[in-house]
Parts: sequence; structure tokens; C-alpha cells
Amino acid sequence: KRSRLAESLKDGRNVWLDGKKIDDLYAHQAFTGTLKTLTNLLDMLDSPEEQKIVGYESPKTKEYVHKSFLIPKDLEELISRRKAFELWSRKTYGVMSRLSDYANSMVTAYFIDRDFFNQYDSGFFEKITAYYEQARDERRIVIQAILDPQIDRSKPSDEQEDALLKVIRETEEGIVVRGAKMIATASPYAHDVIIMPHQKLTPDKTEHANMCIIPLNLPGLQIVCRESYASKDQKKHPLSAQ
Repeated sequence: KRSRLAESLKDGRNVWLDGKKIDDLYAHQAFTGTLKTLTNLLDMLDSPEEQKIVGYESPKTKEYVHKSFLIPKDLEELISRRKAFELWSRKTYGVMSRLSDYANSMVTAYFIDRDFFNQYDSGFFEKITAYYEQARDERRIVIQAILDPQIDRSKPSDEQEDALLKVIRETEEGIVVRGAKMIATASPYAHDVIIMPHQKLTPDKTEHANMCIIPLNLPGLQIVCRESYASKDQKKHPLSAQ
């Protein structure tokens, strides 16, 4: 029987590696180790021995969800949140830095400050509340792609037409953007990616002040993977085999 994570990733996504489309991530050596590790981490939320360390009860579903979504109300809750991060880090020997807890924390932070950001987008409060609850309760793996491509280092980023992601027009259906972001680590097995500015923006650069959260099974979206360093030999390569 496949895990909850495995079933959730059967969502029509387009993943490419070495020029070939990967139809079943769980059957491909480049992904099996990482997916097994992620499954084990998420399964802690259902483990009586570990669920109270790594998670807390969702106020909506009453299921355990990761503490990266917890909004601490006192020092004790803040420390318990840290212990959840520490447990996942120890279980992965501190070498997996894209376990979604970091990006979940970004979502949680935007949720906390939803009133502030609503002054710039009148629908922000409702949108971030809905997404925060969805990501929390569905145990979605969230990542980010915020770095800008390095094209011409002799020029400032804002002087490079295609370097920075920006809004080029608005329509009744939403916005049209142009530009690029890069380094979306963990895309093949994540559910959503946060796209947002990385550099400091001046008040006159409002076209670059955009943020969106994109599902990684979006029709037309292609996930092109870098060369894999995964190994099948757990004895010789105990970390890269996981």
C-alpha cells in the first residue's frame, strides 16, 4: 500500500530527468531514497511516540499537523516548535535543508501578518488564510523559488529586462508575468512552490513586488531536474541512498 504522500503525488505532474519524462517517481532510483525519507518524516505525525513532538492537532481536522504551522503563544510553545524542527533535522543527519518546514514557516508568517499585507492586496487576507489551512491540513510539501538568474553581473538586476520576474499586464482573470526564478529544490516531490522577490525593492519597482504560490501539477508546467546524485548502494553511500 502506497503512503499518503505517494498517492498525493499521482497528480499529473510533469517531471523530467536526463531528457526523459518520469511517469512514476516511486519507481525511479533517483527519487526512491528521498521519497522514502519524506514518507518516514510525515508518518511521524501518525506515530503515537512522535506525533506530539513534531506536530499538534489541527483546529479544523483534529489530525496532527506539523508544528511549522503552529503560532506560538508563549515560550513553551516556541520551544516545542523548535524541537519539531530539530527532530526532522536529526532524522536526516542535518543534510536535507528542503524539508518543507522552512517554507511552511514562511506561509505561517504571512498568515500572521495577513492584516498588514491586505493593504497592498485587498484579497490577501482571504487567500493566505485559505492556503495556510490547506497546506497545514493536507500536509502539503511547500518549497520556494526566489533567487534571480545571473545574466550580466556588470549591470544592476533591475536593468536586465528578462532577469527579474515582473508583472507586465493585468487582466480580468489576473496578472501576466514575465521573467525567471531559479533553484526550486525538491520540486519533483513537492506540492506547491512559493514565488516571490529576493532582493530589496525600491518603491518605484511595484511591478516586481509580486508573490504567488503555484501548484507543481499545474497544466503546462514542466519540472526539469538537475543531474541526480542518488545512489542505490546504501552501504557505500549511506546518505545519498536516502
